[in-house]
Amino acid sequence: MKKTSSQINTLRNQLKSVRSSDFFQLERRLKRLLKSESRQEAWNALERDIELSIKAKADRKQNKPECQFAPDLPINQRIETITNALENNQVVIICGETGSGKTTQLPKMCLQMGRGLEGIIGHTQPRR
Repeated sequence: MKKTSSQINTLRNQLKSVRSSDFFQLERRLKRLLKSESRQEAWNALERDIELSIKAKADRKQNKPECQFAPDLPINQRIETITNALENNQVVIICGETGSGKTTQLPKMCLQMGRGLEGIIGHTQPRR
């Protein structure tokens, strides 16, 4: 089924509002549908999945938990420094003593910054 240019532009504009973790897959599906004579079911499925992603993004923003930081953990004395580093750098390595709060507090800092609302927060812990 052929879509009008207005319908295609609407879908492209809606892609700007989906979760970043869904964007490339949904965009790829749209491009594939545009190249082929696709059935209405395929277009309906794409439209439904775009709507679901937009809704999931809105739900995450609405249900974002309030982050509370334990004042007795050493890492929480550096919240501003760490969040600035996360905001301004693609890769950040944080070193600290065992029990300083790296594992429990860093994801909360990221969430407080608005990270993880469109996708997931990845947190690696290299070992010797």
